[in-house]
Amino acid sequence: MIVSEFLTKLRDRISDSRGVNWKRDELVQYLNDSISFLGSELITMNDPGSINTVTITSTSKTVPSDYVRMAGKYPLYQSGLNFEILDGSTSVTLRYFATKQSVNSDSDTIPFNDIDINILIQLAAIYALNRDEYDTAQDERLVAELKQVVAAAKGGK
Repeated sequence: MIVSEFLTKLRDRISDSRGVNWKRDELVQYLNDSISFLGSELITMNDPGSINTVTITSTSKTVPSDYVRMAGKYPLYQSGLNFEILDGSTSVTLRYFATKQSVNSDSDTIPFNDIDINILIQLAAIYALNRDEYDTAQDERLVAELKQVVAAAKGGK
């Protein structure tokens, strides 16, 4: 799904189809906050959809910018922004958990599947509808609700 389609669905969900209460940029920020939150939760749940692959060699050993952690055990050592191969191999194919890219343009594709898009809509709606809340207890309840949404949708704990 692209951002413009997402924003239409989100505006319907928060009863703002005319764009009176929330500006586009504010809703895109809520979408990006939701992408970040859901991506982190999925990594915590070891979701296979969060795994990317890169080949590490003696000449190409930079840690990818979306790298979070290895998805398995590899003969690699991370030293700052580089990997070092420990077993003398010429290359190692690394599977790793990766963050999702944020979006901005209306034509950007949201980096999740259809099931996860529905979760993102619900998360972004919670963020938007919580905008004017000043009670910090509300934020604690919000985080707990967001985690429940993700766990329920993914069949988790």
